[in-house]
Amino acid sequence: MQQLRITLRRSLIGSTALQRACVATLGLRRVGQWVVRPDNARTAGLLRKVRHLVEAVPIVPEGAHAAAASAGTSEGTGVAPEVPAAPVRADGRKSARGLRARPNATASKTRTRKARG
Repeated sequence: MQQLRITLRRSLIGSTALQRACVATLGLRRVGQWVVRPDNARTAGLLRKVRHLVEAVPIVPEGAHAAAASAGTSEGTGVAPEVPAAPVRADGRKSARGLRARPNATASKTRTRKARG
């Protein structure tokens, strides 16, 4: 079974309780810490919840490099597959915060202080 090296790359400050629980279940506590976990459905589900906080790279067994090179394939070369990044909105923001339309949002901000005379 293939193994994954999972590294915590981003801080948990500002993350939800579910994301913190997923990172703790993976066995990660500090930024930069890494663990080795099996590549199965359970691990994949945990990684999917926190994919913006962690980096997962498959670990290739020692003998697989030579076997892949002799076979002429790129599999088993130790290069991580390209993982798509989180979708970016047209305005460049990654987060969905603040995107809800607020009625009269500009009306409350355009009030000015009365001039003192």
